[in-house]
Amino acid sequence: MVQHLTAPQDVKMNQQEKRVIRDFAPIILNSLEVKDIIPYLWQHGLISQSVTEELLELNETRRTKCKKFLDYVLTVDSKCTFEGLLSALRFNNVYDFIADKLRKELVSNELFYDYSDALKQTTTVDENAQGDMLFQSVRKIPILTSERKRLTEFSIKLKHLSHNAEFDSLEKVTCSIKQTFYKDKLNNNKQVRGKMSLADMYFLSMEALVSLRRQKYDAAEDATNYFEEMTALIPFTTDPRISSMPWTQKNASAVDEGLSYLQFAKEHAEHVSPGKDTGMVYYIETNLLFQKFETSPSDEMKNKLLNTIDIAMSQFAEEPEDVKRDFKRQLMIKMAYCYLGLGVFGNKIDKAAISTSDRTEAKQVIDFIETSEMWVGMEKRRKMLFYHVKAEYYRQIGNIDISRLYARQANHLAAKYNWTKELTNISSFLNGLGSQANQIQTTVEDIYQLLEEVEIK
Repeated sequence: MVQHLTAPQDVKMNQQEKRVIRDFAPIILNSLEVKDIIPYLWQHGLISQSVTEELLELNETRRTKCKKFLDYVLTVDSKCTFEGLLSALRFNNVYDFIADKLRKELVSNELFYDYSDALKQTTTVDENAQGDMLFQSVRKIPILTSERKRLTEFSIKLKHLSHNAEFDSLEKVTCSIKQTFYKDKLNNNKQVRGKMSLADMYFLSMEALVSLRRQKYDAAEDATNYFEEMTALIPFTTDPRISSMPWTQKNASAVDEGLSYLQFAKEHAEHVSPGKDTGMVYYIETNLLFQKFETSPSDEMKNKLLNTIDIAMSQFAEEPEDVKRDFKRQLMIKMAYCYLGLGVFGNKIDKAAISTSDRTEAKQVIDFIETSEMWVGMEKRRKMLFYHVKAEYYRQIGNIDISRLYARQANHLAAKYNWTKELTNISSFLNGLGSQANQIQTTVEDIYQLLEEVEIK
């Protein structure tokens, strides 16, 4: 028989605790899968059976379910206590990072009252309760292990080679890893974990080559061999479920086909703790939604795109600072593109409605990226995209001189490193400003010198 716990009336959430939850609602909405914690709350009498069934059966998006859950938690009649919510978040170590943030905020504001004695006196927990649960939480694959961190760092280094146009180096690294993997694969004298680590590295390098191919947009190069190789590698990797996620995301050509494949990747992501691997699922979804936004630039699609970018950024919250910063600025550039009506390759979306508030939001994003901390390690490709969106911002507010300088810098990078899809749109943009794209190559120093002159005036 499952034993339910009943939270005493005097430990109901007070206004201070509710305020903390409201303050952190964006993080909770971006990260929490309600079905992961509902079984624990129901088991411990912190949520009614009717609410449990309603939330689990609700045919809505994850975010909508999460909002309804928060609405319930914050009501006067809610049985859910602050301590109970934290315990549910920590169950199976799935959402420790959210619980830690809530606890830290409460303590830092000296709002925390110790209810532990009261809880011990009035509640008891059946030690065998977990096995008796009617609903089981989804167990998450941990990603903040030393091995996963090492692989994330390796992946970032490969991405930097690609985005800094060091294409030959990337291909040499991949070739070296491939040779070592196949040499050791059937060697029984080698430890299995070591061979799995090599498979992980080889898989990540193949993933980087697929991304590189899409950046160079070489129609003559067939990606079939890459995907066949990745498919063959998945069973030999440390976590095949994690490895299948990027394969599922990238193994599609058309937008609708890509979004269909993405549903499988997102289902896999539900079994992986938030991090770089789950973040890339939403990153790819952002690119696909951008393409739909280009053909249907409605406010609804814009909000959906911006919301997906927010969710993607939240996935990197527990990664090391350099990894978090790296992906956050990539996604923020996309956010600025969306606000200013630019497509995924920098093409102008003619029917996109751009308001004054959109320009204000875009400027705030641009200014934030240019802070010293966010700018550290910015790759050449990202600089190209950043200069383009900044040029578009100044064009929209009528400052053509500064717009032209940033557009020239973006055009220079696109032409030098043969990023052809962006080059076409940037050159067209620059020519539209009344300047031939191939006449002048402006340096970064030129841009900041002009900005200083403008500020002086």
